[in-house]
Amino acid sequence: MEYSKFEFDNITSFTETIFYESVRKISWEKSKRRVIVILALYTIFVIVNSIILIKDGYDILILFALCIFAIIWILVIGYYIDIFTFKIRRKYRKQVKSGQTVIYKYNFDNNCIKATWQTGTSTVFYDQISAMYYTKNTVILATDHNPQINECFVVDKSGFSSKSYNDFISFLKGKVNAI
Repeated sequence: MEYSKFEFDNITSFTETIFYESVRKISWEKSKRRVIVILALYTIFVIVNSIILIKDGYDILILFALCIFAIIWILVIGYYIDIFTFKIRRKYRKQVKSGQTVIYKYNFDNNCIKATWQTGTSTVFYDQISAMYYTKNTVILATDHNPQINECFVVDKSGFSSKSYNDFISFLKGKVNAI
């Protein structure tokens, strides 16, 4: 049995699924407050206008406004998701066509996370991790900066070499204060 000085070793290959899940989750976490604020302001606008119109006896106009409100609400969320999905897939396909399949090797020891990939390395200490996001196939460790793609470690749940994913999560909960 090979001895490893690291608590956990993980190899994450950015397949289309992992790439798509991680970018979508990071982007949503980054922009969800903005989307919620816009939709909340729009909801308040519709409610105030409905109250004003009810006082003036415009019941049919209120029904029409509520229908328009529902349609816009659905379109805003749908548009955001569809455009973002298209952009992610296009970016991934360009990456694959140029031969840039990215594979990360992560080493988790008692003090820090060390990531190695084809063109570089990075080290992050556990106290720099500000959030953990979960997707179906990954765990995303965001640093204490705004979560952007280049400031996150995307760890494949099935990429652990010796210990299990559940052991890894227990280990992280003991190391990361933000969780």
